[in-house]
Amino acid sequence: PNWISNTPGEFTEAEVLDWLLSAFPAHKKIVIESYTPWRGQIYAQNAIDRQEDDDLLKVNLEGGIDYWDFYKDADTKFLKETGNDEVLKKHNAEYICVTNEFWAKDCVSPETIKGILTNHNHQFLWPECLSFMPRKLYELGDKATLVSLAKVKQEPSIPEVAVNLSLKNFFGLIPAPSRWVPYHDKGHTLIPNAIAEMCLVYTSVFKNSLWINEGIRTSLRNYCEHSQTVDKDLGLFFAGRDGLEVDSETCRHI
Repeated sequence: PNWISNTPGEFTEAEVLDWLLSAFPAHKKIVIESYTPWRGQIYAQNAIDRQEDDDLLKVNLEGGIDYWDFYKDADTKFLKETGNDEVLKKHNAEYICVTNEFWAKDCVSPETIKGILTNHNHQFLWPECLSFMPRKLYELGDKATLVSLAKVKQEPSIPEVAVNLSLKNFFGLIPAPSRWVPYHDKGHTLIPNAIAEMCLVYTSVFKNSLWINEGIRTSLRNYCEHSQTVDKDLGLFFAGRDGLEVDSETCRHI
């Protein structure tokens, strides 16, 4: 799913996740996400007596681990507040946070991932992406279908992104709680490489995939701007087996 923050339009609603999981009644279900500092920011002042979220939460992989308990607590509260915890229980779905797996040193070696890449000639701009695959997910391999459930968010202020859809969703599986540094450096021009490389890693592990863009209950315009606007009940839903095709078709209609 897409769980950025507690703000409407910035998270996959429990109702939507419930619909998706209900479509696979006989299958084992695993929901994956990473931590974000914004998903728990309303609890920040109760946890640590500081003013700036990015400073107090230490949002990179190296510093964030010192606040691991805080992230766990914030995540639990987020799931409860949004009702997503009840959806997970209803479907007996396992929740895997990739940040937890990385901090617990339970990810597959980069050498292993290199050996299965569908594009062996790719030169990684972000080689650390090869180290971000949790062992639990890797072991599923050909036995599972990977589903990208993305929230439609238009972001014209960053032309290199422009719109957050199913391919961009994999940027959120970089386990750092905040990916602003270093991935947004150099005027955001390096973000497409990180997205492509995370997609390459995951689609090399999971041969079967389904790509979904939804704005059923909410979608966003001017994401991350003061003029950010929530569009409600547009009923947007795009799905297919090819992420590039699904994203392209979505862009033609929004």
